[in-house]
Amino acid sequence: MDHAPSQALPHLFHIDAEHIGIRIVIPLVLVGAFILLFIAFSSAFTTSVEGGSLNCFAMILAAFAAVGVATVADRLLKRVWRSGRAVTLDVDELRFSDKRKGAGGDLRIALHRRVNLLAWRFTVKRGSARVPRNWIMLGCQIAQDDTQLTLFTFAPSKEADAPRYANFVQLILRSVLEKGDVPLREATKQRRLLRAEDERWMMGYELHREDFATLLDTLAQHDPSWQETP
Repeated sequence: MDHAPSQALPHLFHIDAEHIGIRIVIPLVLVGAFILLFIAFSSAFTTSVEGGSLNCFAMILAAFAAVGVATVADRLLKRVWRSGRAVTLDVDELRFSDKRKGAGGDLRIALHRRVNLLAWRFTVKRGSARVPRNWIMLGCQIAQDDTQLTLFTFAPSKEADAPRYANFVQLILRSVLEKGDVPLREATKQRRLLRAEDERWMMGYELHREDFATLLDTLAQHDPSWQETP
């Protein structure tokens, strides 16, 4: 496994950088910037017989400029407007904290004790503005006693093929599993992974792909058993 350089501990990983607030605000910024820029550019042009073509040019110019404004706003907001949730990797424990009002207490996983790990992956078939088609979802469920933490990220296939992800099991479609052609041992593992995927969908926490890679590498350095999946 390739390891990233050692990280100073404790190390804080922010969760859900593109949280719902940012997903709502950025489209509003895009539309608002387009309207204001179109008005500004239109008023800057001299009204003439060719006013129609000038307005068309102003619209195109405003569209490109609005995308630039929205891109800058997206980067700035992600730096200052956090989701309130984070994972902290310390010397002897992994902590999940949620600072939002009404959220439950912190989750703690002791790294010096036995930890159960499930790791799986699948290819995104239908892309979106946030996750391109054919990127890979990488999921990791960390459990200890009654404590369970499910983290995931999305990465391009070239990154997902890195040695650190070699033990992430390819998820089989439920329809294929239900046909009964999968060997019993593999079918049992796939059912566990499908349950973990359901939990990821409902209660999983997304990390930026660079943070996800750093977390795995640091855990592997802390305890080589993290390189293995059950």
